Amino acid sequence: MPEPTLTELSDALRASWAADDLTREQFRDGEVISGARPVHRPAGPPKWRNEAYQLMRQRVGERLATRLP
Repeated sequence: MPEPTLTELSDALRASWAADDLTREQFRDGEVISGARPVHRPAGPPKWRNEAYQLMRQRVGERLATRLP
C-alpha cells in the first residue's frame, strides 16, 4: 500500500477535527462573520483515533523534515 500524500494526510486531519472546522461551505456568499473567539486544543493526546493521529503526525513531520514537540 503506498504512503498517503500530504493532501490525504491533511484531509484526514481536517476530517478528525470536523466539529471545530469552519469551512467556507458553511457560509453564504457575502455573509459577515463576527464575534470570533479562539478555541484552544485540549491538553494531552487526542481521545479519538490517537494511534492514527500519531502516525500521521510522525509522517508529516518526516516529510517536513521538522521535529515536532
